[in-house]
Amino acid sequence: MAKNKNNQEGDNIMKLNEEVLEKIKRIMRGGVSLREIEEIVLQEAMMEEREAYLEVEDDDKNGTYFRYLRTEEGVLRLRVPRTRKGGFRPKILPEKYERTSNYEEFLHELILSTTPVQVKSVLKEIPYSEAMMDRVADRIFKKLNELRTKELPHDLLALYVDVKFVKSRENKSMAERAVYVAIGLDPDGNKSVLGFDVKDREDLDGWKSFLSGLANRGLNKVDVVVSDNFPGLDKVIATVFPSSFHLTLSSDELNEGYPRKGEKVKSQN
Repeated sequence: MAKNKNNQEGDNIMKLNEEVLEKIKRIMRGGVSLREIEEIVLQEAMMEEREAYLEVEDDDKNGTYFRYLRTEEGVLRLRVPRTRKGGFRPKILPEKYERTSNYEEFLHELILSTTPVQVKSVLKEIPYSEAMMDRVADRIFKKLNELRTKELPHDLLALYVDVKFVKSRENKSMAERAVYVAIGLDPDGNKSVLGFDVKDREDLDGWKSFLSGLANRGLNKVDVVVSDNFPGLDKVIATVFPSSFHLTLSSDELNEGYPRKGEKVKSQN
């Protein structure tokens, strides 16, 4: 009898684990890209633009409305701020929400910026006044710095990590950089950007530095760490988060059910 009871408990635990892993797979579909950070950067810029607009215009805030903006990284889900009289439109967004040929490069350059001066240099493409550029650049830099340094939750249901390669201009030439990105999933299924780091390449030293940085910022216990199968990454994860289950997923598994390039995406008001 006791043996049957133990077998039943083992089956229940296995079923529970499978249900949790399926939940994580479902929520994490689309994988990790830079779109989450791009959304944050654009959100900060748009909000600061509206603040400046209302300081000189006789108007009031009127919430936000949802729009989708397609980029090479995926579909950005934006909450565009609006005003009661309807005269405000964020200048940092492409005209009619269409992706221009160099807009993706523009967003990448913002993410790779490590000083307010660099952010301001990237924003020179936007028709801002000098005062507006200073305000928006300062707000974007503070948000990017917060993503790199903020205190993290002690426990997470899942941590998804990946590296995205982007090209940036250095001395009038293009150089590829590796952007390490971490997305967290809390027990209620809410996703958030935990942090990112920019390095010259993807290697095990980079992974150890990045994951250790997350732990140093407060992240201690993770039930499941999700990643691709980069050689040796499993050992780094086991060292930094020894109590975690390591789940490796292919790009096809992660992007299952997620809008792909060329697919139509409906906008919502």
